[in-house]
Amino acid sequence: MLYKRCSPRLGGVISSCIGCIGLRRLRSFLLVMWCGALLLSTHIAHAQSRTMRTTAGSIGSRGKHCMDEQKNKLLLEHFMGGSINPLGIENQLVLTYCTPFIEKPGILFDYSKLEFGLANYISPTHVHVGPTVRFAPLSFLILRAELTGFYIWPIPLQGAGFIMTKGYDDFNKDTVSPKLGEATDMSGLRIALGVTLQGAIPLGRYVDVLFVNGLTGEFWRVANGDNTRYPSKFFYAAKLDAVIDGSGDWSLLNNAALLVAIKPNKNHAIRLGVTDSLVYVPGSGYKGNIVAGLLAWSVNNLRDLAKSFAFFLRVGTFTHHAFRVGSGITLAGGLDITYELFSKPTRRAIEEQQPQPADAATSATTTLEAPKPTPDEESKAGSPAASPAPQTDAAAPTAEGSK
Repeated sequence: MLYKRCSPRLGGVISSCIGCIGLRRLRSFLLVMWCGALLLSTHIAHAQSRTMRTTAGSIGSRGKHCMDEQKNKLLLEHFMGGSINPLGIENQLVLTYCTPFIEKPGILFDYSKLEFGLANYISPTHVHVGPTVRFAPLSFLILRAELTGFYIWPIPLQGAGFIMTKGYDDFNKDTVSPKLGEATDMSGLRIALGVTLQGAIPLGRYVDVLFVNGLTGEFWRVANGDNTRYPSKFFYAAKLDAVIDGSGDWSLLNNAALLVAIKPNKNHAIRLGVTDSLVYVPGSGYKGNIVAGLLAWSVNNLRDLAKSFAFFLRVGTFTHHAFRVGSGITLAGGLDITYELFSKPTRRAIEEQQPQPADAATSATTTLEAPKPTPDEESKAGSPAASPAPQTDAAAPTAEGSK
């Protein structure tokens, strides 16, 4: 899921490297929320799109860990997207607790965080539920792990249900549009492990160039079924828009984006650019690829109703596919809204806001009494006058009139 969140939040690497060699005017990295592979196919054939969320901090801003603030937060992300060619729609709800990871000031740590919680993906033909973890040890690097149990069921639409195939090569238009009653239901397990590199380079006050590249490995395994009803474990995974081996198979998904962000004010951002979405199945050597243009609009604070709002539209074409190349455009769009359910400043943030105690050595003037000379020092000086003493009454002048 790219953004995530086109920020909706490869280039991070580039901008971080530039920052390391001394370009201090680099803006704090935009956190891109993986709004993730939208692989929608009535199921969702990887509409494979992503959106980038805007971050509205100024150059040199810090503490942008959790939704642009140095706070612990309970967040609810609601994403809904759909696609045409292939046809599909999916609704995602992700409830997570976010906490800053490294609060040390600096461009490398301003977006570092640990986020964990529960994810739910549902469409008219499938449901996924399970734990999810996102870990950003550095501003430009996001690691993600997810484990979901899924259940698939058929409806009379293209790509819906558990569609068995004879093998990897049995992938064509007829495969994804089986006759009524041929598709069945199935449950199983999906594991996703991903890494995202991200970043931004400012071109003046109102324009940024954004880079994002996310690579995810997904392992799919379906439940054991009887050989009569399920003579083959190979099936069409509509969420991947590819055929995989249900007895246990890996797929690799790579999503990259190069965007220009135009910020008319600190709360709004419009992004234009190009994206590339690749699906590769190592077991068969199959690959499908989409190149597309992306338009995204994002708002940091939606009238205090939501912490962030983003809309995206992606229009592209297939450069590689078993049968969709030359089939016309592929269209995808979606909304991504994040709600802040709870927030509390971290202990370090509270300490930094408190006034620091003044240094006694510099804020106050202390008068020290000069040390008294020793008898030896007085004798060496040759005269007690060297150490003036207060006058006695006998030495004081007498009052006038008194003789």
